[in-house]
Amino acid sequence: CLPSSRNSPWKTKRASLHRRRNELRDKSGALTGLTAVPDNDDSGAPRRSASARAVLDLLGLSTRAGAVAFGTDAVRSAAREGEVHQVLLAKDAAEGQQGKLVPLLDARRIPYYIGFSRKELGDATGRAPVSAVGLTNPKLAKRVGELLKAIPLLEDQQRGN
Repeated sequence: CLPSSRNSPWKTKRASLHRRRNELRDKSGALTGLTAVPDNDDSGAPRRSASARAVLDLLGLSTRAGAVAFGTDAVRSAAREGEVHQVLLAKDAAEGQQGKLVPLLDARRIPYYIGFSRKELGDATGRAPVSAVGLTNPKLAKRVGELLKAIPLLEDQQRGN
């Protein structure tokens, strides 16, 4: 005998999720309190812009979707195979690692961005600090590229193509 739809555990679970979502909405209707990456950490680093936080959030989404290559070697091999569409390089990565990647990315005309720290990239992907992250999904890479253009450039940040 099937349970009645009125007392279904799935229905009550869904209703509680809807209530929780509505509790998180502010007066304008936007969701609040659902940031995957904190605005600032305990180290006293400056707060990131909304675009930078959105990039890090999309990086986490890409990780869960399996559309990311982690580390310098994985990004290099994905770039050679034509699988990577956007690369994020850590600003505090070793010069040797950047020296391996930047010429290859320039030669293949793959857009890249240098500006996040290794810790920020690692936290966004749920891993240890990482020096390079390559996005293999073209639609996510395109959206990340759009958001990166909205981030104000600082003196130590650079963009490729």
